Amino acid sequence: MISDIFWAYSSESDNSEEENYSAGIDEFIEAARERRRMIADSTGGELSTKLIGPECLLVGCATFERAYRRGNERVGQISLLAVRNRYRRCHIGKYLLEIIMNVNIMGEYDAIAAYVDDGAKDFFLNNGFSDDVLLNSRYKKYINHWINSTLMCYLPMVSAVNINNAGSLDEIVEECEKWRQKSLEAYQMQAGCMFKMVKEQTELIKDLEDRLSRKQQQLEYIEKEFTRYRQKVAVDSRELSRMTEDVERLHLSDNRSQNFVGKFGCRDEILKELRYPVEEFVKCMEQCMQSGSSVEVQEIYQVSENAKSKIQNNFDSCVNSFGDNASVLTLYYCGGKSGLKGILENGFTTEEFVRDIFGQGLYFSKYATQAIYFSKPDEVLIARVALGRVESVVRSDENCCTPPEGFDSILTKGRHSITYQRDPLYKHEYILFRPEQAMPICAVKYVIKTRSGP
Repeated sequence: MISDIFWAYSSESDNSEEENYSAGIDEFIEAARERRRMIADSTGGELSTKLIGPECLLVGCATFERAYRRGNERVGQISLLAVRNRYRRCHIGKYLLEIIMNVNIMGEYDAIAAYVDDGAKDFFLNNGFSDDVLLNSRYKKYINHWINSTLMCYLPMVSAVNINNAGSLDEIVEECEKWRQKSLEAYQMQAGCMFKMVKEQTELIKDLEDRLSRKQQQLEYIEKEFTRYRQKVAVDSRELSRMTEDVERLHLSDNRSQNFVGKFGCRDEILKELRYPVEEFVKCMEQCMQSGSSVEVQEIYQVSENAKSKIQNNFDSCVNSFGDNASVLTLYYCGGKSGLKGILENGFTTEEFVRDIFGQGLYFSKYATQAIYFSKPDEVLIARVALGRVESVVRSDENCCTPPEGFDSILTKGRHSITYQRDPLYKHEYILFRPEQAMPICAVKYVIKTRSGP
């Protein structure tokens, strides 16, 4: 019966494709509902023939759209396919599919597509349909989407041809030639895409290599400029050190050395060469203090004569080891709260090393106000310091016990600020990691006096 219905549809559709087959559908559905209610209300016994309608004769049905050209392909669509529960597993659904896939019903086609419920996927897979996502993606734009369903398609082994009309070998050869041409076109497209991708990747790699080469050249140029700058700084430091020594020598020859002893109340045996660093200490302190305050030196302690020669030799050896990068400055020792006697008798040793936020070593500053914060009250130690190559350090690291590679000491932003400093920059500190880099000159005992108002 189903076969007769489909064959009739096939023959009639050729004559009247625009005929409306939905006329009277609403009346039929309402009548079917009424018959179902009457059957449910019956108390048993034989049913009247009036309660048996056309819907009782249906065991399965299917709706589809015949294949027509969509883009470059002829694609048919199965909209619905259903079989009554009691008649399932009787090959009715398979029979309906076979009818639909017949080219006399569907027409010549390259593919048949359908949105399938999850419960019916196995049925369609067993009947030659595929759920491959990549394969089915090309048909999404051709058929209507159903929610909670999977797009599946059926592809015949060869293009669907009406068997009844295939009467000669020439038609088969022609069909084979069509498939060969399609395969060649597909291969050409793939090869073209591949060559294009290889070309783009090659150009991209070349562009990245050119950029890397330019960056490396820029880096080399920056490194050369930085090396040139460091050499210039080293030369300036050496020149500054020489100028400082010249100034010291001039001060040593100054005829005011006797006035220096009388001015600060020092004993006559204090050497005249200590005058310049002590005067600089007083000047540095008074510059950073409030107006009206002054510094008075009460005592100057020299380095022990027994150890002076040894300390000098160790210091000179250290300076010579730095070569052209040697940079020697007069700095103030940021330490010695427990006393400076041991340093004056033996020079600096690792026992004076302190562990603080910038590492473990000897801390020095060119600002006296920074040094007295960490020194014994009213005492400060002045020393000659061989800095060598200096690296500026911003981050704190209390575990640091050696300078960075290629350097001899580090310059930090300082540990604390002094309340009477006018400028917060007056707290930078140098850190040495070898005791022979520093040579004590003298220790100064002083007192800060504040002038009373009028």
